[in-house]
Amino acid sequence: GTLQHRNIATIYDLGEVDGRPYVAMEFVQGESLQGIIDLRAPIPLAAKLKLVQQICEGLGYAHKHGVVHRGVRPSNILVTNDGIVKILDFGIAHLESANLTKDGRFLGTLNYASPEQINDGPIDGRSDLWAVAAVFYEFIAYKKAFEGSNIAATIAKVLTANPEPLSLCCPGVPADLDRIISKGLAKNKEERYSSLDEMLDDLLPIARGLQQSFIGELIVEARNLREQGNISGAQQKVRAILILDHTHTEGNRLYSEIQSELARQTPASMAQDEQDRSRREQDFRLKEAMWRADNLVSAGKYEEAQDA
Repeated sequence: GTLQHRNIATIYDLGEVDGRPYVAMEFVQGESLQGIIDLRAPIPLAAKLKLVQQICEGLGYAHKHGVVHRGVRPSNILVTNDGIVKILDFGIAHLESANLTKDGRFLGTLNYASPEQINDGPIDGRSDLWAVAAVFYEFIAYKKAFEGSNIAATIAKVLTANPEPLSLCCPGVPADLDRIISKGLAKNKEERYSSLDEMLDDLLPIARGLQQSFIGELIVEARNLREQGNISGAQQKVRAILILDHTHTEGNRLYSEIQSELARQTPASMAQDEQDRSRREQDFRLKEAMWRADNLVSAGKYEEAQDA
């Protein structure tokens, strides 16, 4: 509750009613990172790195306040409809100042657990950093960095194996990202980055270069859609620009102009735009359902695939 950061879900209150404890937290409209990964959504690398940057900033803030999450995984990371990351579920968080006793239960998720967590060693921010690197890898590759056929095999991979380099399994991924993830997943925590801020120092130049290139493409697409009379489509492109960089001068100018045009539209043209938007959204939902069904079939989850 003491952590106030735009990338950490805000806790407003806690208490107990009829013997049942509760936590009141902010309502987040969006999707979990796990849901996005399960869909294998075709998200540009520039946009993915923007989300990873926010994960690092939120957890880095927690670390500076003496809180280690210990349970970082895709299902604990929400992404709002405006592209803002919200980290939640600090339920097994460890206060660095506390001396907690253990009852023999493993705390965390094996696929994202650092070697020192598995070996019951001392935990600090570098353990979360390992988990971030594992989530980072999975978000880019849409496959886990460490996954075995059973618990023992997964533990063995975490302790002894290295994941396939992203630049080999994901065409177009810069080799520099391999070096960042490799350092984040060093078995010996002394060989990892000392903090998420240090990791960000290496990540941000790559992210900014990709983001500026992608924003340039979005600007061209937005202008073309606007010239074709597809104002709503142009608006969506500009919104994507401002999610990547809310200070972008040309993006903000285009957004203001498009908003003015939308305000001047006649009811008939607005109705047509709404119908077009509804059809596009329906098409997307159908494709999304098919992606989910295909992945569930591949995983042998046939009843869930039928529901999808």
